[in-house]
Amino acid sequence: MESPSNQVKTGSLVQNLVSQMNEITLNRIGEMNLENARVNQAFIDRGKSLAELRNQQIGQGESAIIMASGPSNKQHNP
Repeated sequence: MESPSNQVKTGSLVQNLVSQMNEITLNRIGEMNLENARVNQAFIDRGKSLAELRNQQIGQGESAIIMASGPSNKQHNP
């Protein structure tokens, strides 16, 4: 069982990390996100919104997978 002093230290660490989460995230993936946006900008006029795709025939059946890359993509493609 944790002592009260260990709980205070852990709580302080968690609070410190939470208060810095935006900066930590920006430092970790900010430049990659900006580069992805620059690369994808060339394709923006070719894309369609999900609303526009709603009644499109996609082949046999009626299923599709909509994917969007995010920070977790780095875990699978470092």
